[in-house]
Amino acid sequence: MDGTKPKELNCKDIYREINEEFTPPSSNLNNLDAANYLNSELLQQIELLQVENQQLQDENGRLNFELSTFSKLPSVDSGYPRTHEFAPSSIAEHTLGEDTLGEDGSSNFSESHRINPYRIDHHNVTSDLARVQHCQQKINSLEREAEEARTQNRALMTEFSGKLKQKSRALGSFLDRTRPYFEARKKSARTRSHAEKLSNDYHQTILMLKNARDVVKQRVSLELSIS
Repeated sequence: MDGTKPKELNCKDIYREINEEFTPPSSNLNNLDAANYLNSELLQQIELLQVENQQLQDENGRLNFELSTFSKLPSVDSGYPRTHEFAPSSIAEHTLGEDTLGEDGSSNFSESHRINPYRIDHHNVTSDLARVQHCQQKINSLEREAEEARTQNRALMTEFSGKLKQKSRALGSFLDRTRPYFEARKKSARTRSHAEKLSNDYHQTILMLKNARDVVKQRVSLELSIS
């Protein structure tokens, strides 16, 4: 089977077809506007044809791939001869043997035992059917394997889902057990920070008190010296 030949783009033919089918939207357009409009329409038609050409090329590639895949399928020997093994000229004259009863008897025997081309075609069809059955059996086997793989995958997903739930429960239990420890650490950190703040306030108060005492002593000594 030959692939579909992609349609070749001819800009002149496209431009001529557009000019034949084109009707100006308004008679008041000048030549420049009409030319721009024609160019835009031409570009749109070319893009549409390119898209159609690409689709035809993709379809051609798909058909060629299917043909090559079908031609590479393994043949199954059904025990019957293939049509291409016999030439048309030899089929009509081929006989199974000669009769020993005489000239008339051998003639009748040969006429009655000639190979029928329709029978060979039937044998060929039978061979093709056996080949198709083999392919169908292989497809069914692959489908069974795929179903078994899906079943195993579901079983593994169920198993690991159960294990994940168990791990999640264990992790939640560990978090519940360690939460008081972390709460105590946070409380200790807050208490330490508050204690440091109080200590700083205390030292600042002591320093201010010392400075006040020094000022009072200076004032008292100054008053005593004056008096």
